Amino acid sequence: MHLLYKWSERRYSQMFFVVLGKSQALYEKLLRVVMQQCDDLTVSADPHTAITDFELAVMNAAANFLGPQVEVQGCLKHKYKKIQDLGLAQSYCDSKDVKHFCCMIDALAFLPVDQVSDGMQYLFSNPPKENHDTLSLDVIIQI
Repeated sequence: MHLLYKWSERRYSQMFFVVLGKSQALYEKLLRVVMQQCDDLTVSADPHTAITDFELAVMNAAANFLGPQVEVQGCLKHKYKKIQDLGLAQSYCDSKDVKHFCCMIDALAFLPVDQVSDGMQYLFSNPPKENHDTLSLDVIIQI
C-alpha cells in the first residue's frame, strides 16, 4: 500500500507496506499503528490517496479506516506476479491471445460499476483458444 500526500502541487509517497496476511482486520490494524506512530511523532498523517493491490480486504480497510475523503485506487503492477504464481507466465509471454485476455481482465477495473458484470460475462464466454482449460473461471477470478 502506498499513501500519497499532497503538499503544494507535488505528490509524495510517504509509506510503503508489505504484510504477511490478507485480512481486512490486519490491514486496519496496520493503519491504526501507523497513524498512532505519526501522532506520537507529531507528523501529519492525512493522505489524500491510498494505492493498493486490487485486493478487496486492503481496499476496504483503507476506505473504512482513512475515510471517504481519501481516494482508494488499485495498482495493476502486481498482475504479472499473480500470473507467475498461477503458472501462466510462459503462456502470457508466448501468446498474444493470452496476454490480450489478461489485459482485458485488468480493464474491468476501469469499467463503470454497472458494466462490470457484463464485462466478466464477456471474458467467461470468450477465453483465449490457447490455455482454454488452464484459464478456468477460478483462475480468471484470481488474476
